[in-house]
Amino acid sequence: MITLPDADRRPSSILATTDFHSSLDQPVTLTAHLSRARPTTLVVDSGDFFEGTHYPVSRGRIEQRILTEFYDVITPGNHGWSHYTSPGLRPLVVCANIVHQSTGAPYFQPFRLAAVGEQTVTVTAIIGQGISAMCWRSCFSQTPA
Repeated sequence: MITLPDADRRPSSILATTDFHSSLDQPVTLTAHLSRARPTTLVVDSGDFFEGTHYPVSRGRIEQRILTEFYDVITPGNHGWSHYTSPGLRPLVVCANIVHQSTGAPYFQPFRLAAVGEQTVTVTAIIGQGISAMCWRSCFSQTPA
């Protein structure tokens, strides 16, 4: 049986971004919005935050700062792989179905506990089939979802 917390203890919302691709046209507006949302909102990114229009300017430094300061959980996509493995971002990354080919051990943490307001929630993610073949074929494999 699953018991849900009282309604007043649930996050008021989940704010999710995807395929951001370094779109930093209005970073002040973005960070102000994320900052206002954070106290009662689970903020997640579902991949491809890096490598796009403004990537040549920042090389991922600005994107990484936004992710570490304003996001609770992130999952990798098929762009920006090296950023997701960096020490600054790795603690935020979840992906339950990417494993080391040689050992079978999970490459990222399969879930993450995130504090949202006065409660803790558990978040997990999987990456779609075929993505691992495109990006990480030489070192990683994908377990069935």
